[in-house]
Amino acid sequence: QIAAEAAWTVKVLAASSVFGFGYAGYGVSSGLAAECCLPRTLCSMENIILTECLFGGSLGWIVAATFAQIFVDHFGQDGLGCLMLLSTGVSFAGSISVASNWRSIVEARASTERR
Repeated sequence: QIAAEAAWTVKVLAASSVFGFGYAGYGVSSGLAAECCLPRTLCSMENIILTECLFGGSLGWIVAATFAQIFVDHFGQDGLGCLMLLSTGVSFAGSISVASNWRSIVEARASTERR
C-alpha cells in the first residue's frame, strides 16, 4: 500500500514538473520570438502567432496524440512519462540557456551586421 502511494506521489510530482517546465520554456521561447520579430517580413509577429496556432495547436495535438499512443503501445505509460520528463527538461534547459546568453547573442549579431 505504501509503495502504491509513493508511486502515485512521484507521478504527480513528475506531471507537475513537466507542465511547469513546459510552460516556462514556452514562455521564454515566445518572448524571444517576440523580441526578434521583424515587421512586414516573414518573421513578423502575425506569422509567429499563425505558426504557433497551426503547429502548436491543431496539428501539434494530432501529431502528439498519435505519437503518444504509439509510444505507450511500445514502452507503456512509464516509458512515455520518462520521455516527457526528459524532453521537457531538456527543452527548458535549452531555452534558459539561450535566454541567459541573449545579450551576447544580440551583440554578436549586431557586430556582424555592422561589417
